[in-house]
Amino acid sequence: MKAQSILHVFNILNQCFKDAIEYYGYLQKSPVLKQDRPKIHRVERSYLTPEDSWKLLEHCKDHYLAPAIWISVLSGLRPSEIQALQWRAVDFDKGQILVCAAYKRTIGKIEPYPKQKDWLMVPMPGVLMDFLLDRFKHRFPMAFTAPAFRGGMLEYKKLHGGLRKLCDQAGVKRVSPHELRHSCSEIWFRWGASLEDIRRLLGHKSAETTQRYVHRTDDRLQSLAKVIGRPS
Repeated sequence: MKAQSILHVFNILNQCFKDAIEYYGYLQKSPVLKQDRPKIHRVERSYLTPEDSWKLLEHCKDHYLAPAIWISVLSGLRPSEIQALQWRAVDFDKGQILVCAAYKRTIGKIEPYPKQKDWLMVPMPGVLMDFLLDRFKHRFPMAFTAPAFRGGMLEYKKLHGGLRKLCDQAGVKRVSPHELRHSCSEIWFRWGASLEDIRRLLGHKSAETTQRYVHRTDDRLQSLAKVIGRPS
């Protein structure tokens, strides 16, 4: 069993025993101890540099997967949120995307609340808005913003497999749909976004989660060291 699955089982058992104590009085003390909580050693996810992200975006702009890739790279939506995204949630006047639903693979349907449980307004960079507006004008009768090849909701396996091929064709390293989200943080950081900006963009509840989207920290510090000097 994977470490993440073991942790998930631990958390379920911990909550069950808490309920048994607090609500039903079946036990005096929980046998699931905090110190026994499994530790997860996180590995930094792969991502594309801003230069490689633009290569991919330019290469795929006429592909049917382009809307999904462009939205993920430039506004950071999760694959499940992109699958559920419909045109009515794209506000071209305000330059925002309303993230109000997500496709839940475990139950096989779209649910009205995304992973962070709250609806989220995500800004669109101008290049993304122009790209989507052009798509919107030629959308035919399609409700989904990033539809499947023949319309309807895009399947994750089609996005995953198609993205790998497009990465190869564009001459960049292969990344997963979720790793496009990590690539998005690189672009926003390049253009001056702070850690708090990225947290709000990606809809994270805590800055601790956002820290996993900060890559090459030592490189950033070295670059800053070269430009820091006495105030003029």
